[in-house]
Amino acid sequence: MVLQFHNTDRPVYFLHIPKAAGTSFRVLLENAFHIDEICPAYDFFSLTRIPEEQLARYRLFRGHLGYNLIHYLPDRPFTLTLLRDPVERAISHFEYIRRDPGHPLYQRINKGNLDLRGFVNDPELRWEIENRQIRMLGQNLPGNVLRRLARESGTPADFQKAFNAARGQEDPEKTLERATNRLGAMEFVGLTERFADSVRLAACQLGLRAPADLPALNTGISGRPTLSAETRELIEATTALETALYRHAASIFQERWRLLDIALPKQRFLETYRLHHPPCTALTWDFREPLSGSGWMQRELEPGRGFRRWTGPGRESLLDLPLAPGQNYRLKLQIVDRMDPNQLHELALSLNDRPLELHWADCESPWECSTVIPATALHVTGPQVLKIRIGNTIRKPAPHAEGIQHNTNRNLGIAISGIRAHRLHD
Repeated sequence: MVLQFHNTDRPVYFLHIPKAAGTSFRVLLENAFHIDEICPAYDFFSLTRIPEEQLARYRLFRGHLGYNLIHYLPDRPFTLTLLRDPVERAISHFEYIRRDPGHPLYQRINKGNLDLRGFVNDPELRWEIENRQIRMLGQNLPGNVLRRLARESGTPADFQKAFNAARGQEDPEKTLERATNRLGAMEFVGLTERFADSVRLAACQLGLRAPADLPALNTGISGRPTLSAETRELIEATTALETALYRHAASIFQERWRLLDIALPKQRFLETYRLHHPPCTALTWDFREPLSGSGWMQRELEPGRGFRRWTGPGRESLLDLPLAPGQNYRLKLQIVDRMDPNQLHELALSLNDRPLELHWADCESPWECSTVIPATALHVTGPQVLKIRIGNTIRKPAPHAEGIQHNTNRNLGIAISGIRAHRLHD
């Protein structure tokens, strides 16, 4: 077994299995691509509404699209997935449905006052967790069938109904065998239970800088329910086949993790960064572009004001800049929001750990500060690392999560819409 590296023009596909830490993992991948290179579809029905010639232009696909996406695309993508211990995933999935009023099964669970055991005992509801990871990895409908189903469907519900009918009754053992074989052929297989290690391995294989931390997204805020022995045994029996798949995934991950030499991640990152970010003497960063760094929340689009990113969840945010050495630069930062006025007063910048003096423009929101970067602060080779440091981050409900009890808290600092730098002439 060898590590496979993404160093070609093949598209990247993250096969997102629900409740397996995929939302947080997705941030790492989206950071590496321009916004126009990311396919916006997260479900198969939406994907089929995109013309095939347009699909060929995307470089990143991610979503609950299952293995069938590989049959649908003209070129086989560099494929990544995360698996989770089946019992833990079942508990998390039930809690997610129970807390989310937007989920189709929310009313049925809450009006029926169902607990986890009642959920698993219900033949229709149990389908949500029974062999879910096997089914997503074992999908086997060819592309021409998927296209026909899309043409004949008017809504996502119609497509799902037709999809289930076309799939028919599957032999769970054969589907498990197919899913198991596919895991071995995938370029990356990670584990939720080893999330930090999985992120590091995936970053290395993609040639990215592994972030110091990733913001925890789409996670529940309530405590873990206490399971009775009977309920645990029931879930274990329901997910027995999936446990076999998970153990196989764990063996694949462990073998690939063993191959990760300590110096390899940095080497791979520098090679990839130099290839895609040639040194320049002027740049404009509006967060549509790929982001190399850490300590940032995912992109947000504010109508009429463009893209922005919040710093967080920690106090420091790093950004790699491809500035050519041997020059003096002026750098400007446009800040469009902050959690507290004091965060602007406590803002500090440094380049390659050299402190920079800030100057504030005489204006209200958006706020603009500038600094001069002396040539002596720049590295001769490699990216120039800009560090943005604030005094603290503050927890705030996520604006897109109104009425939903999961994913309602984020530690945020300041929101930045753009960074500009240009060479200072003598």
